[in-house]
Amino acid sequence: MASKDLAAKTDSKGVFTEGSTLRHIIVMTLTGAVGILAVMMVDFIDLLYIKSLGTAETAAAIGFSGNVLFYLTSINIGISIAAGVLIAKAIGRSAIDEAKQISTDFYLLSSLGMAVVAVILWFYTPAILTMLGAEGRTHELATSYLRIMWWSAPIFVLGFCGMAILRSAGDAKGSMSCTLIAAIVNAVLDPFFIFDRPLVLLGIDAPIGLGMGIEGAAVASVIARIAMAVVALRAVIGKHKMIAPIDLRQTAKHLPMIGAIAVPAMLTNFATPVGDSFVTRAIASFGDAAVSAYAVIGRLIPIAFAVTFALSGAIGPIIAQNMGAKLYPRVQQILRQAIGFVVIYVGLVCLLLLALKPNILSLFSAVGDEAELIAFFLNYISFGFIFMASMFVANASFNNMGKPTWATVLNFTRALGAVPFLFAGAYVMGAKGVFLGQMLWTVCVAVVGVFLSFNLLGKIAMGDEAFSGVRRRHNFWRVPVYSFSSFKVMSVEEGEAMPVAMGDDDREL
Repeated sequence: MASKDLAAKTDSKGVFTEGSTLRHIIVMTLTGAVGILAVMMVDFIDLLYIKSLGTAETAAAIGFSGNVLFYLTSINIGISIAAGVLIAKAIGRSAIDEAKQISTDFYLLSSLGMAVVAVILWFYTPAILTMLGAEGRTHELATSYLRIMWWSAPIFVLGFCGMAILRSAGDAKGSMSCTLIAAIVNAVLDPFFIFDRPLVLLGIDAPIGLGMGIEGAAVASVIARIAMAVVALRAVIGKHKMIAPIDLRQTAKHLPMIGAIAVPAMLTNFATPVGDSFVTRAIASFGDAAVSAYAVIGRLIPIAFAVTFALSGAIGPIIAQNMGAKLYPRVQQILRQAIGFVVIYVGLVCLLLLALKPNILSLFSAVGDEAELIAFFLNYISFGFIFMASMFVANASFNNMGKPTWATVLNFTRALGAVPFLFAGAYVMGAKGVFLGQMLWTVCVAVVGVFLSFNLLGKIAMGDEAFSGVRRRHNFWRVPVYSFSSFKVMSVEEGEAMPVAMGDDDREL
C-alpha cells in the first residue's frame, strides 16, 4: 500500500474486504513466500557450509540446534499471529487509532517477554540438549551455537511483530522486504564468519575471514535478525505510521484481549517443536547419520513448502478483515480456495522433489543410511504435507474466528498424539517408521481440523444478528455450505436452501 498513512486507505473498510479473494490470497502468499524462501535458503546454505567443515558432529549439532530454535521461532510466530488478528480486525472495523495502540502494545510486551525467555534458555541450554539426546562433541557445538543465538531473541520478535503489522495493513511487499534483507545480510556474512578463507571459490585465497566455524554462523544470523527488525520498524513507523505513543494504561486495558489470542496462538505453535523433539529423540537413537539426515530434511521442508508456510500467515489478515466486516461468505470462499491451492501446490512440489532426488543426495554428499532416509522422505512422506498445510489453514481460521484454543488443542493433538505412532514405527521400521508414524497421525488430525473450521464458520454466521433469518437448528454434523451465486445457506444433511437476511450489507462477490 503506497499511502503515507494507513488511515487514509482504511477510512471505510479494510483492503481485503473487496475484490477477488483468490487474488488477495495469491498476492499475499507469494510475496510472503519470497521472504520465507530467502531466509530458508540461507539456512540451507548454512547447513552446506557446516557440512563442508567435514565432521558428522557439526551437522548433527545444527540438527539439534534447529529443533531447539524452533521453540523460539514458534513463540514468535504465535505472537505475530495474535498481532495480525487483533490489528487486522481493528482495521476491518476502521478503528485505526486502536490498531496503532495495539501495535505499540505488541512491540513493548513481546520484546520484554522474550528478553526474559532468552535469559532462561541460556542457562538451560545444556540440559535441553541432553534431554534431546545430544552427546559429546555434538552437545558442545550445539551449546555454543545456541547460547549466541539466544541474545537475538528480543530483537527477533520485533521483526516478527513488524511483519505482522505490515501484513495486516495489506503491505505484503513491505513484509517480504524484511525477510529478504535479513537473508541477504546472512548470506553475505556467513562465509566470512564461518571460514578463514571465505572467497576460495572465487579464486581469492586470502585469509580475510574470521574462521569461527559453527559459532560464526550463529553470529551472522544474529546480525541478520537485527537487520530484519530495523527494516520492519522503519516501514511500520515511517511508511504506515502504525505506532502510537506508549500508554501503559491502554496497554493494561488491552492486555486481557492480547493474552486471549496470544497465549493460545503461542501454545498452538509451541506444539510443533514439542512434537519434533520427540521425533529428534527417536531419530537420535539411530546415530549421527540419522540425525544428519533429519537436519537435511528439516532444511528441505521449509524451502520446498515455503509457499504453504506463507499461506498460513497470509490468509490470517484476509480472514480477520472479512470477519470484522461480517462478510462470512467471503471467509468461506477464502478457506476453500486456500485448501485447493494447498493441494495443487504441494502435489506439484512433491513430484519435483522426486525428479531432483539424485541431485539432492549428491548436493549433501549423502550416502548409506543418511541417503536412504532422505530418499524415503522424498518418495513417500513429502506427499503427506498436503494434510499438514491444510491444517495450517484450519488453525489460521480458528485464530481469526475467536477460537484460538481450538488451534492449540488441534496442534497438541497432532504433536502428542503422534508419539505412540512414531515410536511404534521406529520399533517396526527403524528411522523410516518414525516419519511414517508421525505423518499417518497428522493425516487423521488434519481432516478433523478442516471439517471443524467450516463448521465453526457456519455457526458464527447463523448466530449473527445479520443472519437472523437462518434457522438456529444446527449441530456438529450439519455443515453449512454457502451458495455464492445467491447467498443462501444450505444444510448438507437436509439438502434444503434457507434464505439469509443480510441487512444493509448485501453485495455480490
